[in-house]
Amino acid sequence: MRALLAGTAAATTLAAGGDGVAVAWFPKATYLRMPGGLVALVAPTVLPGPLHVVLDAPLTAAPGARVVRSGTGLLVGQAFVELRGALAWHGLLPSPEEVRRSAGLVVEAASWVAARSILLAHPYREPARRALELLRAGDLVGTAALLGGLGPGLTPAGDDALAGMLLALRALGGAGSQARLRSALRAARTTTLSLAFLECAAAGQAVAAVHQLLEAAARHDHATAAAAAGALAEVGASSGADFCYGLLAALSGGGTRPQTVQVTRPQTVQVLSWNAPARQAASAESRTSSGLKAFTPSMRSSSRKPYSAPMAKRQA
Repeated sequence: MRALLAGTAAATTLAAGGDGVAVAWFPKATYLRMPGGLVALVAPTVLPGPLHVVLDAPLTAAPGARVVRSGTGLLVGQAFVELRGALAWHGLLPSPEEVRRSAGLVVEAASWVAARSILLAHPYREPARRALELLRAGDLVGTAALLGGLGPGLTPAGDDALAGMLLALRALGGAGSQARLRSALRAARTTTLSLAFLECAAAGQAVAAVHQLLEAAARHDHATAAAAAGALAEVGASSGADFCYGLLAALSGGGTRPQTVQVTRPQTVQVLSWNAPARQAASAESRTSSGLKAFTPSMRSSSRKPYSAPMAKRQA
């Protein structure tokens, strides 16, 4: 078994070395606790992300299995995962100005996804509404306190929405906003796994579909933005929808107003009017990181093209 791609945070954690333990297993993901943090070994059909190491086949490992660094790879229980030759994946972001100009297209492409968030349903609707009010008021600490740990799921719905907000605020504020965003996370009471994803979001990193959505919007590419939103809708039971809920809320200052509209789907759905700024055409001037080369000499960064799983490994 070999690694195809490794996200920024995962590559940094693995480059630090040391042994670890498998802490959770799901059909498409095995989560490892390593000395430097958490890493997710994921099936080839899973989107690249900052904590993800995308494998060429699904891995089965029982929680509690030892993880030993062995030569150029990892021994996870009885399975060996070859890391050498994996490509480094780093999500790109348009400039803050481009994000502001293209926010309307992001809303246009993804509002139907956000409308599926379980935070719009009882019993989560009211605390989510209060969190949006705090977000509008600029109280990110209060927002994190309300959303942290709210709802069910491997990453609770409130955490997914908070991650969307953090990613949007990092995209709007640039690198200089990162320290403030990470500081606000101290108010979130949630799981270690969720916190790892939240810290990535505060650093401007999320699953590939999010970056593709923002970059496509900045290029005024409606088709690619719509495709990225569709990919995000398929993430988890509701994680992609909950992330979109937070992403669009932050891009539009937190204001929502329900209305029924016809979207590019074969049915009419309840969506959210996010009061986003008017969109304008903009070209993306994205940057990538070269700081992952220590992980393995052959790694390189990649985010421009939508990720496509190997044909032999795709699932319907």
